[in-house]
Amino acid sequence: MRVYWAPMAQVCVAAIGGLLASPACVYAVSINVGSVSGAAGSQVQFAVTLNTMGEQVAGIANDILFDPAAPIVECSISPQFAGLSAAVLRPSGCSPGVDCQRSRVIIFQIPPLPIEDGAVLYTCTVAIAADAPVKSYPLACSAPGVSDPDGKALPVQCVDGRVQTGFLVCDVAASVGDNAGDFGDGSIDIFDVRSIFSAAQLGVDVPAAGTDRLSAMDASTVDSPPSCGGDGVLDIFDVRQCFGVAQLGETDYGRMDTGSTCTSTPQPQ
Repeated sequence: MRVYWAPMAQVCVAAIGGLLASPACVYAVSINVGSVSGAAGSQVQFAVTLNTMGEQVAGIANDILFDPAAPIVECSISPQFAGLSAAVLRPSGCSPGVDCQRSRVIIFQIPPLPIEDGAVLYTCTVAIAADAPVKSYPLACSAPGVSDPDGKALPVQCVDGRVQTGFLVCDVAASVGDNAGDFGDGSIDIFDVRSIFSAAQLGVDVPAAGTDRLSAMDASTVDSPPSCGGDGVLDIFDVRQCFGVAQLGETDYGRMDTGSTCTSTPQPQ
């Protein structure tokens, strides 16, 4: 399992209890929802961390909205923050993994001691549905609030996470990185074929060894779980495989590559 962390957003929102005094953006306290990858039918965990940005933070609250195909089934607060803290799933009375729509965590201690910068506030478990298609499922952070030891509300921003169930082989263009979720647009077209041709034949924009994007380019041969397809070399056969998908209507498929083992079966998109 590989965990990816989203960069801290440069966006300011109102703190709970009041509005920012100035319309100009300030560096706010940041609640960061982690991201995680896993195969369909598996359970994975992600962490929620805090960047204090030099502020004294003693109380925290936030929700996380999730997709029904990748629901949060449990959240556990880090032991050092137990106090009067609480982690629940909403709406009230919902059944985890069935009809819950969001998690809600409140962290508050007596006495109200400052929380260390970079601290793991809590972790949550996600149960990915057995039939979940290969895609990125959002973990949308909402309703954030933080306060200092005196109970004063502080400006706060909240960074979303995601659950990544793999990647679509050949879908490699529109790239901002080489990790699953950082490349592709959900469809395979001539732009993807051109990217693979450039990497395989011209040595242009070749992904780093061992990355998801390189695996997505290495399309020939197709997967035969538990073994991944590909041969570790980008060549004209990979170009031909992806051209067939993009232009000739051949079947595309998803891949969850965890090294030498494919943990998700090929599936039409």
